[in-house]
This record gives sequence, structure tokens and C-alpha cells, in this order.
Amino acid sequence: MAYPKSILIVGRFNIVRSPMAAAILKKILSDTPGLSSASIDVDSAGIRGAGGFPATRLAREAMKEKGLVLDNHRSKQVYEDMVDYNDLIITITGEDKSDVLAKFPSGKSKVFSLNEYAGGPGDPGNPQGSSSVDAYRDTANQVETLLKGLVQKLQKEG
Repeated sequence: MAYPKSILIVGRFNIVRSPMAAAILKKILSDTPGLSSASIDVDSAGIRGAGGFPATRLAREAMKEKGLVLDNHRSKQVYEDMVDYNDLIITITGEDKSDVLAKFPSGKSKVFSLNEYAGGPGDPGNPQGSSSVDAYRDTANQVETLLKGLVQKLQKEG
């Protein structure tokens, strides 16, 4: 199996976990020999949200601590052409996966939850509603651990 040329990460509203995950995955790919963000297009979208909103302030702050910037991120909703275009679609949670497949059943062969694809211990927590950057930092770390598992799987399959 060849490496996917494009990966779409889908969250609920595309303002916290999915943009964080896309930024982290781009960094991991660029740091991994044989895989680079130049050869694998990574993007994010939301299954439930409207477009045009920035990443939350605390999500941006947690990413800055990792040397990553979400300042220019604007949310977008996932559409059928995105499902058709992307080779691999990773949802943040199992619930998000169910929502994507209910709306876009044609993506069945390429839609996986992050936990499912990476072989992790469970879905990453949702820090939304917390007023502490600690919750966002913890979620970013959970997402990063799962994404490292995803990249290991890509390397094995590639």
C-alpha cells in the first residue's frame, strides 16, 4: 500500500481538536524520514460546525507551547468533495466517525477514528468548556500520542 496523498482530520466544530491534530500531524510528518508534509496534504474540517471561526484561544495557546501556530486557522465544514478527494479520513472520535459515515456513506473504506487507526487507548478528551490551558495541553498531548501511532502505521503499510 502506498502512502496516502491526502489526510483529512474531522472533528465536531473544527475549532479545537481537529485543527490541533492537523498542525501536530504536519509537524510529525515533516520530522519523519520518508514522510513529509510536502508529499502528504493534511487538512481539517468539522462535521457539525459552520465555517469561518478561529481556533479557540486556549487551543492556540496550547499549540504555541508546542511551537505550532493556529492563528490563521478558520473552521470549515466537511463536504462530500472533501470525502471524495482525501485518501484517508481520520475522525477525532468514534462518534465523529459515525456522523461522517451517516452523512457520507461513500467514504466507508477510508474513514477511521484516530483511536481506531492508531491503535490507541481511547478517544482524546474534549477540553472545550474548560477555562484552563492545562486541559487543552493534555488533549494536545493525547492527540500527539495517537498521531505518532498513526504515523507508525503509515510507515509499516507504506
